Amino acid sequence: MRKLLSVLGAATLVSAPITSIVSCKAKTSGDNFYDPEVFEEGPFGDKELNELPYQIRKMVTNTDFITKLILLGRHENLNYNINEILSMYLSPVSIAEWIPFSYSVKGNGQHGTKKDQNYSVDLGKYVNGFLNNMSPIGSVSTGYNGYGATYASYVMGMYGDKFYQDFFKNKRFNDFTDAEDSNDTSNPAGYNAGKNLILSDEITRRNLAWGIQDTGALTNYFLTKGYQGGNPGGTAASRGPASSAKAPTNYDGYLFYDSHLFNPQPNLNGKIKDNVNGKLNPAGLKLVQDKEHYGVKLLDATTDENKLPNNKQYFGSLQSFITERGGELNIASTVSQYVSLVKNFTESQMGSSVGTALMSQMFPIVNNLYNHKGFNLFLLFAQAVGYALQQMGTTDKEKYKGLGLDDVNFQKIVKDYLDLFKKSVDKIIGFLSLELEMTMPKDNVTLPAFLSGEYDIFGKMSELISEFGNIAKKWNDKQKEMFKMDFVGYNDGGKTHGYLVDKLGGSINSLSKSLTNNLFNKDFVSKLNILDLLSALGTTAETFENNKSTILELGEKYKNKNYGDLNNVDKVYMAKQLGNENGKFRPGSVFKVLSDSFTNPSSKAYDTMAKIFYNPDAPFQTMVVDDMKPVHDNFLINAIGDDNWDISNVKIKGDSKAIDSTMSYTMEYNGMGDPTAKLYKKGQEKIDQHFNPYQQGTDAKPLVDGTDEEYMNYDGLGNFQDYQQVHHRYNVTWKNVSNSPDNPYWVIVAIDNFDLANGKVEQFYNMY
Repeated sequence: MRKLLSVLGAATLVSAPITSIVSCKAKTSGDNFYDPEVFEEGPFGDKELNELPYQIRKMVTNTDFITKLILLGRHENLNYNINEILSMYLSPVSIAEWIPFSYSVKGNGQHGTKKDQNYSVDLGKYVNGFLNNMSPIGSVSTGYNGYGATYASYVMGMYGDKFYQDFFKNKRFNDFTDAEDSNDTSNPAGYNAGKNLILSDEITRRNLAWGIQDTGALTNYFLTKGYQGGNPGGTAASRGPASSAKAPTNYDGYLFYDSHLFNPQPNLNGKIKDNVNGKLNPAGLKLVQDKEHYGVKLLDATTDENKLPNNKQYFGSLQSFITERGGELNIASTVSQYVSLVKNFTESQMGSSVGTALMSQMFPIVNNLYNHKGFNLFLLFAQAVGYALQQMGTTDKEKYKGLGLDDVNFQKIVKDYLDLFKKSVDKIIGFLSLELEMTMPKDNVTLPAFLSGEYDIFGKMSELISEFGNIAKKWNDKQKEMFKMDFVGYNDGGKTHGYLVDKLGGSINSLSKSLTNNLFNKDFVSKLNILDLLSALGTTAETFENNKSTILELGEKYKNKNYGDLNNVDKVYMAKQLGNENGKFRPGSVFKVLSDSFTNPSSKAYDTMAKIFYNPDAPFQTMVVDDMKPVHDNFLINAIGDDNWDISNVKIKGDSKAIDSTMSYTMEYNGMGDPTAKLYKKGQEKIDQHFNPYQQGTDAKPLVDGTDEEYMNYDGLGNFQDYQQVHHRYNVTWKNVSNSPDNPYWVIVAIDNFDLANGKVEQFYNMY
């Protein structure tokens, strides 16, 4: 079987015919199903995919997690509206909601886990694989609106190729507007006005129009009541929360359907046509949040009578639950994404693309308007190191007499470093804060800015750590231990003891109280080699200095762009300049030094890095463990559980960059689903090119006629408390619709659905 898979896969890439690749049954996952070091090429656990040629395997694993999120949102599975969920993972700028890419969870004895054993989950590897290699969604201009898109439009290929090519060219979402600078949300110039936007001329692609509205609990039922997914009765686009959009997007449609239901307006004041006189009358329904069950009650607006079938008391608990956690975990998720990038910054071709993404956030060479929290965190740490060394050698020098930190020349180096640091921060940023970009975008918060002329902090940083190293190498073990415990510090009975905890504790606490508690736990601090960590800081600064001309040249080359404006050619060029040579990193380059520090077990700082960031019990892994456990148990396990999915019948034509390349595979789901959703098996309703998938307008209704009861039964209630085992099969086809081999853009172009629950294969369809 292994030889067959390899031969067939190789033939696919060389000759470009459609070639079937037959998969075996998924193998047993062993003890570490979640660990990407064990399942390096996929979160789904189908080991046979690891036997495929590398390029084919990466094409599958770069898309399968996104595919699963879409399929799981369907009524018959977890039953959430997919647009908001996709936004949490794909949005270039997540201001509203985000779920951590990287976290730890204790095994419960199911899905190949051992009870009470810690497992690391790294979804970022697959999300970033999709964004970096298969889709330009991450390239949308953050100055436009990084989150205000209905994401099914951009992942499911329901429109013609030009829609997606124009999106990449214009770097902005355009499903609801053609006007770049209009602030008039009452009369958008795009789809809602019926201009320019029609569905694909291919029927299989038009059939995907269900991705906008026909997912999520009771969507079709509410559509007949005049509820188009946003504010009750709303039919126009609006700008969305804290939006900097230059033009209206589809906020009032189905992007925030899940959120709107979780925080419902009391009266569903949609309009429906009266069967007698044709006049528009209020829907007469009331929505009330059920906080205890994360659900929503549906009541008669006048009598408070329960309107749900079978005496169910609430609906939509899964989508509401995810919405709530996404909001609570937004800031922590940003840091979680950095951890995922750092962990996957290996010396490899794939690692080079991760490295470019990591640099854009941790050490941005190109302006990254809304996303410089990682750089701010680095600067806060680097500044706190200086303050701690200054205080230990001046104000508190008697306590640390004998360590040599009070040396006059050393303290002059410290003072010069801190003075320059303050001068540079004041000029470039104004002040350091992890919350800064949450309230206002900042230009030029970049690595070149802090390497330029009189504002170059890295030369002084390198000098400081080098001189500190000369002092520290004279210490005995007892002195090293005393320095470490006091320099880092720890929480002791509700009080802080030490320097870094005092300088950084408040900022880190704004990310996660759990992170603060675990990072500054006395037992944890005692296990760290802080001298190695400080040495890595000095090495990083020295590397930036040694590569200053390259970094400044890149900064100058792209000075008028945001990172989101860069195309694949730009990113490949940047990676090469920073050290990548076909998956090998040049000695002394930025990529080589940083990658070794982060991911090479033989490097000096790796052990401490792993203890802080990577290990299953590392503070940055466990910072959201309590919040993520129910998210994992109720939601994500259904996407990554080894025994939930089987992937087979992989067929590739072309490769990941070739124009018009296609990829298809069969995904069989044998996990949890919504027993209240009834499958529609009567046949595919015809969709014409002028069908509006956003269903805006008072006369909007599902394509299939039905009664309230029929719509409710089809939609289902979407409560995770009621899930039962289901068995479905989906044939999925992706296509590269880009017109540039340098900028691939893969979208789904076909999904066929089959029910396997009764021991026979029955196709089913959507109502829209």
